[in-house]
Amino acid sequence: MGSIYYYFIASLPLVFFDGKMPMTVGAFREDCRRLLTEKDYALMEQLWAPDEALSVLGTGNRVLDAWLHFDRGLRNELAWYRAGHLNKDPLKYLHGPRTLVSSPVEDIQRALKMDDLREAEKILSKARWQFLDDLGMGHYYDFESVFIYYLKLEILKRHQEYGSPEGRNRLQEIKTMPLPEGSDARPPKVAPQANSVPTSA
Repeated sequence: MGSIYYYFIASLPLVFFDGKMPMTVGAFREDCRRLLTEKDYALMEQLWAPDEALSVLGTGNRVLDAWLHFDRGLRNELAWYRAGHLNKDPLKYLHGPRTLVSSPVEDIQRALKMDDLREAEKILSKARWQFLDDLGMGHYYDFESVFIYYLKLEILKRHQEYGSPEGRNRLQEIKTMPLPEGSDARPPKVAPQANSVPTSA
C-alpha cells in the first residue's frame, strides 16, 4: 500500500468543473513539495511535464498509467481529425496507435464542429474531467487522489487563461494554425495572466 495523505487531502478545497480555481497551481505544487514523500514527489515532478518515453512506457502505477494512456489517445485523436481537415496524412502526427473508446471520440467530433473555440475547448476539458472522476473512484486519501486533484486544477487554470483577452486572441490564432511536420499536434499553451502561475493540454 502506498502513502496515505489524510491531512493533505482533507485540507484541499473542493473543485468543480464550472467553478473557479480555489488555489493556484503553484501553491498546490508547493504543498506537494512539503507534504508528499520523497518518492511520491519525485514521481509527481515527472508527471508535471511528462516526456514521450513516460507516456509510452508508463510509471508502473495503474491509475497514473491509465491517465497517460487516455491523454495520449485524446491528443492522437485530435491530431487525426485535425490533419484530416487540413488534407494531411494523419499517421505523421500520431504517437502510438489510436486507442480512444467511442465516447471521447464523439466529444472530439462535436468540439471540432463548434464555431466558438472556447466552447470547443470546454467540451474536451469535460471529457478529461469525466475520465478523472471515473479514475478517482475508490481513491480518496492516497497519492493517486493528489495527482487527480492536480490535473483538475490544471483544467480550471486553462479555462481561466482562455477567459482572458490574451487567451481569446490565442484561440483565434489556433483556429487557422497549420500542423508542422513531426508535430504531436498539441495546441500551444495560452500565455498566463499576469497574476496566474505558469503549467499541457
